Amino acid sequence: LGLVAFVLLFFLAMLPYGGSTGSMAASLALSLFIGALLAACYLYRPLRYEIEDGYLRIVRPISTISIPISDIEQVQLLQETEMKGTVRTFGNGGLFGYYGRFWNTRLGHMRWYAPRRDNYVAVITSSHTYILTPDDTSLARALQAEARF
Repeated sequence: LGLVAFVLLFFLAMLPYGGSTGSMAASLALSLFIGALLAACYLYRPLRYEIEDGYLRIVRPISTISIPISDIEQVQLLQETEMKGTVRTFGNGGLFGYYGRFWNTRLGHMRWYAPRRDNYVAVITSSHTYILTPDDTSLARALQAEARF
C-alpha cells in the first residue's frame, strides 16, 4: 500500500512541472515525505488491547505501550457527547485511527490510542489519561476487575 501510494504521488507530483531536474528532485522529496508520513501513521496505529502479567498493553506494529494495572486509578466508560469539543494537540486524527495527544474541557490532556470513534474508555493514572476504543466495552469491566476498584 505504501509503495503504491509513493509511486502514485511521485508521478502525480511531477505532472505540473514538465519533468525538469529541479522539479523531479522536489517531486521525489515530496513523495518521500508523504510516503514516510503514511508509513509512520500505519506503524503507530493501535491494533488491539491486552491485559496480561499485571499490565494493560496497547499493541501497535512498531511498539507496545505498557501501563501497569497497579498505576490505574480509575476506568470510565464515556459517552460520545463527553468527547465533543476534543482538540487534537499533537497526533493523528483519522488515518489508520486516532492516536497521540488530545485535549477537552472535561478530561483535560489525554493520550488517545483509538482505532475507532465509539466505545470510549478512559483509563486514568496519576500521570496520564488514556482514551481507548475497544470493539466492545468488556475491556473496561476487565480492567475494573483486575485493578479491584
